[in-house]
Amino acid sequence: GNNYSSDVESGRYDASNGLCLLNDGKGGFEPVWSSRSGFLANLDARDLCRLHLADGSDLYLVTNNNGRLLGFLHQGGKALQ
Repeated sequence: GNNYSSDVESGRYDASNGLCLLNDGKGGFEPVWSSRSGFLANLDARDLCRLHLADGSDLYLVTNNNGRLLGFLHQGGKALQ
């Protein structure tokens, strides 16, 4: 994630805007970029949480430092919304 609270001398730590890694079940991972996955966490992200919902879908919540909470809904093989 990103960290914008670093010292002036070192500047911001811009890492990524959200890369999904899919486990292939054999110890490897396949990258899925935000344009395909729908997941974009481009603010000062601090934490990520997955909630399993009663209908079988997953809700991913991203907290941002001094910013709004982002939510991404995943239903089966569809892109996050």
